[in-house]
Amino acid sequence: MRFQFVAAAGLLPLTALAEPCQPYKISITAAKSSTRWTDCQPGECNGRMQMFDITVNNTGTTWVVSQPYVAVTIEGDGLTTHRHGKIMRLRPGDSATVELGVQTEVVHIDRPVNATAHWDDGGSCQGSTTFGFTASYGIPDYQPNVASVSNHEAPNWYRDAKFGIFIHWGVYAVPAYKNEWYWRAQETKNSDVYNHHLATYGRNVVYDDFIANFTAANFDPKAWMDLISDTGAQYFVPTTKHHDGFALFNMSSSISNRNSAKLGPKRDLLGELFAAAKQHHPEIHRGTYFSIPEFFTPASPQNGELESVHTGNFYQGAPKNAYTDKEVPYTGFVNNSFISGIQLPQMNILANDYDTELMWCDIPSLSMADQFAANFFNKAFRENKPVVMNNRCGVVSGKKVPGDYGTPENTANLSFDPKLWEVCRTMDPNSWGYRADTPDSAYMTPNTIVYTLLDAISKGGNLLLNVGPKPDGTIKEIMQTNLRDAGKWIKSHSESIFGTKYWPLGKGGSGNFRYTETDQAFYIHCLTKPSGSINITDPIPWMQGDKVTVVGGRKNGTMVSASASGNSILLDVPQEISDADQYAWTFKITY
Repeated sequence: MRFQFVAAAGLLPLTALAEPCQPYKISITAAKSSTRWTDCQPGECNGRMQMFDITVNNTGTTWVVSQPYVAVTIEGDGLTTHRHGKIMRLRPGDSATVELGVQTEVVHIDRPVNATAHWDDGGSCQGSTTFGFTASYGIPDYQPNVASVSNHEAPNWYRDAKFGIFIHWGVYAVPAYKNEWYWRAQETKNSDVYNHHLATYGRNVVYDDFIANFTAANFDPKAWMDLISDTGAQYFVPTTKHHDGFALFNMSSSISNRNSAKLGPKRDLLGELFAAAKQHHPEIHRGTYFSIPEFFTPASPQNGELESVHTGNFYQGAPKNAYTDKEVPYTGFVNNSFISGIQLPQMNILANDYDTELMWCDIPSLSMADQFAANFFNKAFRENKPVVMNNRCGVVSGKKVPGDYGTPENTANLSFDPKLWEVCRTMDPNSWGYRADTPDSAYMTPNTIVYTLLDAISKGGNLLLNVGPKPDGTIKEIMQTNLRDAGKWIKSHSESIFGTKYWPLGKGGSGNFRYTETDQAFYIHCLTKPSGSINITDPIPWMQGDKVTVVGGRKNGTMVSASASGNSILLDVPQEISDADQYAWTFKITY
């Protein structure tokens, strides 16, 4: 049975409506059902709601302003809207995408239905518009194929989180030279790493000899979690296995013994960290980095099949001594098919045994990511624990598994993109892992951390900021200091960061300004210290009479005067307000 329903954007009555009637010109330009869900709140409903997204555009020449708000609803056979979309203000030419929560009588509809969208202010001044779109009731089980798992969407917790901490920790922290690709770089004859290794350790020391010095002797998982909490980050993603194939979590000896539970520190490092997170900081979401390939492995398939997918001759077969060209042991290796016997079981362990909420894969090469994702997503729905997966989890039958969000890497030149993305940046300018010769002055400063975060979230993205601990499990003091200093600012300005959206009309902002918004407020982030006044030329949604206040710093909540000057908005910022904050200055327009 198929159900047809109507989507409606209803305009609540204005407290005072001018005569003669001049209806708002509202156009619904996009609408879709999603595979996201959320719990009903008290007074809304019982159980869970499916989320719908409706985009509303003000195509007229007058501002859309309504009290308490413009309500967007969905109506239809077998469907009930329990959470309206809310629009407090929409200037001419601007748009807003609102999220609605619905419940349906029938779930797991695997085919979309036709629907109509319209709006009606419900008062003496009425207008209407229709919009046809297809929608699916409920969230069906995911099937182990690329087409099915491609329907998954990042949950709201990830969209609202904005800021996470990345942790690259592994055996590569022992040589601590150049970067975490040390082993791979060593294979290039007469390269810097090749010559450094020969001069420092000699020709008979191979990479796996470093495992014994990866001690984690001073690893304090609670201290790590306290640091992450101090940054203001809402999620964290430690490496569980990098390209060297050495895992930091436990697993059956039938899969592999190449891990920290059986070698080196002989500790389940991931398990300890996750246990500390659950006990001391359960509010912070737990993710896992996992390398799809390994640099060197005797497992089959290796060179031929895998190499054809990943350009650059990534896979090198069984490891060899770079100086003698003789094959050396791949410590802890258990003879298995690489994809089905090692890679997929390890990914499933992270999902099933460690309950990761975020799967951050790297190097999207051949995998069984469709099978992994189907199990991962279905388990999450059964247990009501929404999860997310990035876009690097692999290639299946020539098709890349798209994941839930994009992952631009280590770039400072960010562009606006309405599709969900996350930029990963590292505090060390040259390495993700610990690098011993990096001077303190080279690490990312608090000012740059704050700027990068605001730049990312105003353009539609998240920031995943990386640290590289030492082999003993300690984190360099300068990294901790800079993270905590930035964290003080982030926490002080949290309302303008977490749970916000980018401003569609501004597309990130221009010059020294970045913008974020919620249903009830608009935030102006000034990236340079104000001197007397701020001149904003972007068409921000400020109206005469609006209350503008300082967010964060020692003058939090202080009102500032605002006025129009031609096509600009001027904010009067006295010296005491400028001196009361650092890194960035944030102002709030309350609707």
